[in-house]
Formats: sequence, structure tokens, C-alpha cells
Amino acid sequence: ANKMPSEYFPEHVWDKLTDIEKSDYSDSAKCFMLDSGTPSVMVSLRGAEASLRNYFETISGEPAEKKTWGQMTNALKTKAEELGIDDSFISFLDYIGKAKRNIAQHPNKIYSIREAVIIFMQTVAMVEDIYAKI
Repeated sequence: ANKMPSEYFPEHVWDKLTDIEKSDYSDSAKCFMLDSGTPSVMVSLRGAEASLRNYFETISGEPAEKKTWGQMTNALKTKAEELGIDDSFISFLDYIGKAKRNIAQHPNKIYSIREAVIIFMQTVAMVEDIYAKI
């Protein structure tokens, strides 16, 4: 999997990413290419959170700066109908936050390369969905 990090994203999505997001996804891809699973997961999920913050601010008009992942998805759930957000999309964001990000924060969790690549690609899918909507 010796691709350039940008090759994992459609060009129109990569071009929309902030410098922070590009840096995080690039670093994550480099980590799994170097057989470093845990750092790859941590950084890809950090990039995903930056993407979620961008989405949240764009769609809700509210600042995301001090909000947690859960606070953002809960706020989106509350305003889903008003903002025209599909419930299944919010569930997907919740899944990445609860099942991936929260577990990755646990100090005793070590990730294999296989797990790192899967989580990286899940964050890529999340980002593609986000940037298709804003």
C-alpha cells in the first residue's frame, strides 16, 4: 500500500481538506506504511475529528472549538430534521466516534496494521460523505 496519502481520497475531496486534515491523513498513511498501527489510528481519527468539526460548523453555523465528538453528533441529532441531515449519516458519525475514536483513546489498546488500514479507510469514507454534503 505504498500510495501517496492523497491517492486514498477522490481528488475533489482532497482539494477541499484543510491543511490540518491533509497533514493528519498523510501522517496516518505514512504510519501504516511503516508498520506503525497505533499511531496511524490515532492520527487518522484526529483528522476525522477535524473533518467533523468543519462539517459541524458549516452545517450548524455554530462554533465547534470546545465541543467533543459526542456533543457535536448530539447537537446534529437534535437539529437533524431542521438541517436536513439523514439519521443514518449521524449514526455513522456516532459509530466512528464511539466504536473507533473512544476506544483508540484507551491507553491499553494496541492496533495491528490491518486494524489501522481499516480504520483509516473508514475515516476516508466518513470524510467523503462529509464533503459531499458541504
